[in-house]
Amino acid sequence: QYINEWWKQLYGESEGKQGKGIFPASVTLTADLHSMGQYIQDGERTLFETIISVAKPAHEVVIEAEAENLDGLNFLAGKRISEVNRMADLGVQLAHVDGGVPNIRIEIPAIDAHAIGSLLYFFEKACGISGYMLGVNPFDQPGVDLARHAKALFRFVARPDFGGIALDVCRVGRGHAGGAYRTGFFLGGRLVAAAREGGSQQAAQTDSGQGNGHG
Repeated sequence: QYINEWWKQLYGESEGKQGKGIFPASVTLTADLHSMGQYIQDGERTLFETIISVAKPAHEVVIEAEAENLDGLNFLAGKRISEVNRMADLGVQLAHVDGGVPNIRIEIPAIDAHAIGSLLYFFEKACGISGYMLGVNPFDQPGVDLARHAKALFRFVARPDFGGIALDVCRVGRGHAGGAYRTGFFLGGRLVAAAREGGSQQAAQTDSGQGNGHG
């Protein structure tokens, strides 16, 4: 699960620019088979699936027989959970391939520092290459930077001299490329915060009329 979250940030932040990039999402199987698994199987064909599998689990758990066999699954008694998971893994992969989903399977030998480190390096290198193939810089994050600048707005909403001004009247503006600020935040027509080139933020005591092109 932690690898999933890291992977989503890696590809979302590196490739999601200029209207490009594949939307990164993750599922944990078999838990998500009845939700996202249905979409992957029969949903819109805009997916590329990468399956990560572990050859040797950290622990071996053997399925025991149940006296009354109420669920009819005693035929699995004596088998390891890892064996059952492996069959489910292969079955799902075959179904998704038959459903027209491009598919790649990556198997790591075990969950240890060397295997995880190798996996992370593989994805980082692949992401850098695919970013350049898309024609974007995979090593910047302009959208994240803009969101960080927007946080400055909330620090000024509570200021006494701006009390009572509704948040929904804020406007974001941009000054000239060579001006004093790159992104300005406006409340009630007044510039209350500005983000300079390079990401620094400061309070602004000027009226919005002193910035150009704010909308």
